[in-house]
Amino acid sequence: MSITALASCRAAARVGRRTPPYDGADVYRRAKEHCGVQSFRRFAEQLSAQELGRDRLLVFFASMTAFVRYITPGIPALAVRLSDELYPLVPYRCHGIAAHILDASMDEYGLTGTKPHAELLRDFALYFELTEEEIMAPENAVPAANELGDRLREWYRNAPVAFGLGVHTASEVTGYEEAYGFHHAFLTPPKYGLTEDLEAFTYVKTHVENEGDHSTDVVHCLDEYLTLQPEKMEEIIAGNDTYMVLYDRMFREMSEGVFG
Repeated sequence: MSITALASCRAAARVGRRTPPYDGADVYRRAKEHCGVQSFRRFAEQLSAQELGRDRLLVFFASMTAFVRYITPGIPALAVRLSDELYPLVPYRCHGIAAHILDASMDEYGLTGTKPHAELLRDFALYFELTEEEIMAPENAVPAANELGDRLREWYRNAPVAFGLGVHTASEVTGYEEAYGFHHAFLTPPKYGLTEDLEAFTYVKTHVENEGDHSTDVVHCLDEYLTLQPEKMEEIIAGNDTYMVLYDRMFREMSEGVFG
């Protein structure tokens, strides 16, 4: 990251910051005000402005596949570890708190009426006549997408629970941004022949329909968690910031790889 970009990022992180004690909304806002969100929005604006050829679409879909490949199983893994951590403190409440995280898995696994999200992303790529082998090949993705995907697997399963909650909060923030950014970019006429009701577009459509609820859930989860363990805020922020820094790098690399 350039010195200018780093300074901008730090300035954004200070916007709206309150004095302790912080709550879930503060953590969510911290991610939303990170410069990584601005990097994504710039990418989405470029995506809206032009129709991409096959080679450039391959970089996009391979990078998104590499990025999200461990999120679906990672969410329930974090929810279970959250229940286990809170059980000694609130044995009758711990599962309800963790359910705020687990609820997102209903969509990710396709239990709310769609295919699992991994299959929806594949179907979206197939619409553009890309193959499974192509979008799964790490060499077709930008390096930061491979790195973020690998690290998400570790963060959800093995990082301290508070760190994982910070990561997951940031992931919900960026998931919301991606849903609306991609919805606009791919439906801007006259590109691609996509419509909102086309089955291949379900990957984007279902995220638009559900990401707002997931964002609310993660804020509620953080509020309850911090009421019980306010000293864990620093770890939550560390997870939040660590994710966002790498997310920022990923979309800078994707901008270069797709549009450069």
